[in-house]
Amino acid sequence: MESALRVGAGAVDRELADRLLALRKAVDGPPVRDAAAADTLAARLARWRAEADAPGLVADVFWVRPGPAPALARLDGDTLQPFDWPEGLAPWQTAAARFPARLTPEPGTSVARVVLDDAALPATPPGLLVPVLPPGTAELRFVLVTLDPAGLGALLSGLVDRHLPGRDDFEVRVVSAAGRSATLYDEAPGAGPFASPDLDVGVGPAEVQELAIALGPPDAPPVSAPAAETAFVEARAEGGDRHRWRLVARHRAGSIGAAVSALRHRQLALALGVLGVLGAAVALVAAQARRQRALADRQLAFVAGVSHELRTPLAVLRSAGENLSDGVVGADAVRRYGAIVRDEAARLAERVETVLTYAGADAASPRRVRVPVADVVADALAQARPVLDEAGADVALAFAPSLPDLDADPAAVATALRNLLGNAARHGGPSVRVESAPAGLGGTPAVALAVSDDGPGFEPGVDAFEPFVRGRRAVEAQTPGSGLGLALVRRVAEAHGGEVVAEAPEGGGARVVLTLPAAP
Repeated sequence: MESALRVGAGAVDRELADRLLALRKAVDGPPVRDAAAADTLAARLARWRAEADAPGLVADVFWVRPGPAPALARLDGDTLQPFDWPEGLAPWQTAAARFPARLTPEPGTSVARVVLDDAALPATPPGLLVPVLPPGTAELRFVLVTLDPAGLGALLSGLVDRHLPGRDDFEVRVVSAAGRSATLYDEAPGAGPFASPDLDVGVGPAEVQELAIALGPPDAPPVSAPAAETAFVEARAEGGDRHRWRLVARHRAGSIGAAVSALRHRQLALALGVLGVLGAAVALVAAQARRQRALADRQLAFVAGVSHELRTPLAVLRSAGENLSDGVVGADAVRRYGAIVRDEAARLAERVETVLTYAGADAASPRRVRVPVADVVADALAQARPVLDEAGADVALAFAPSLPDLDADPAAVATALRNLLGNAARHGGPSVRVESAPAGLGGTPAVALAVSDDGPGFEPGVDAFEPFVRGRRAVEAQTPGSGLGLALVRRVAEAHGGEVVAEAPEGGGARVVLTLPAAP
């Protein structure tokens, strides 16, 4: 970043110096006399403005006679008008007072010289000073071109925008080289001094101009025209930093070091975040793999359990059918065999219906209608009657008064309640209770249907609503079941936008609460 900044600043310096030196060259030229200076300067300035891409860079052009009391004339159109030194040009008045009005040879020589060092000229107000020696005289004159602050600021802004890399990250100023007190261009006027800028380089012209003329000895007649023609101006670099202006820049973070440190911290945080996400993803994949393995194990167990559940009634049905077809059953036993066929067929139908219902529970949205709670409970009791009778279970009903209707699929809800009743009858003993009361779902009216029993309750750490999950006690007791009953109840609840929870009442047993939306 620092190297790129220095390279960009070098480009700013070169282009700014080229622009200003081109302006200085435009007003310079063959020497002119005081009387002809106005026409000459006006013509040269007009030619420069016609060709320049930033003609607004020039504020004023002055003709200066140096000496202890320098005189000033301002170019107004094509005439030079005497002009009192304004307070704003006081630095240039001081500079002009350091030069003699008439050149004299150096001791022991016949050559008179005047040297202008760019580094020694005033930085503000910005301007260019061009030495002039009218022909046939040893009188010294200067052309002072003052630069418009707005035009110079626009030029500097364009150069900075074009050449400095990471432009938006830096605050930039152009200040005087002497003391840094005067500012030509400032993007951060309220930022205070740049104590340790990231960039501090000289910009603009950095030459030494020397005008030399061959003159006779001090007591010789005034210089003749041929002698004056030997005058010349030479611009050269003498080493060192001879700029009047400095380009300083500071990163908006305080310094490039601070910005790099902040970037390093952000990158470290990002890297740690990426590692965290990768770690979480690996953990999630591992957990998902474990869940899939567990699901596969439960599916295998389910297949084995369903196979057993289906084989048993099928074997009984087949045996009863063979006995009836072979005529080995007496007339008095036909009714008993018919009851066996009926009960085993009902058990087989229940198992098949449970499997098919669970497999198709997510296939489509439920058909929701307004249905009274009592009707759904009555339908569920009718479906679960064989299981309830086989277990010898009595069902007690408790309905809250003014119970709202359900907004649900009657068949799906009846199937879910039938599964809850069957589980309570098989695992919970002879006393089964069904309660219903108004409830809420996220601030909307709902109905809670609770089925409870007095059995051993749910085993700790076992999610009974997961498919194919059966408790250890049920497996050890060889209690019939597929492990899909409660999973089907949860699917029905979720399809209706409801919920189902398993509870452990204080007096023991198990309680499952199915909450479904009420009809509007």
